[in-house]
Amino acid sequence: MDISKTKIKLDNIVFPSLIDEDNRNLISNIKDLEIKEVINQCGTSKSLGPDGFNFHFIKNNWETIKNDVIQEINYFQYLDIYCGVVMLHS
Repeated sequence: MDISKTKIKLDNIVFPSLIDEDNRNLISNIKDLEIKEVINQCGTSKSLGPDGFNFHFIKNNWETIKNDVIQEINYFQYLDIYCGVVMLHS
């Protein structure tokens, strides 16, 4: 039997998929409160990040830096979704 000419049939296999609401939640903007909750759950004395700051700094200066942090997170998410869609249709 020549395996290079064998076709795999997936007719009877049911693949799990997301319901519309779950899909919308995955691609919606991350909420400000979600970001703050994640930051609050992180230990304050963990290793420094690549920017030289740890979570002690971030927590203590949250009111000053929160708009910039939230903007960057949302931009990163936008790029991830936008580039993923563009690559799928290319």
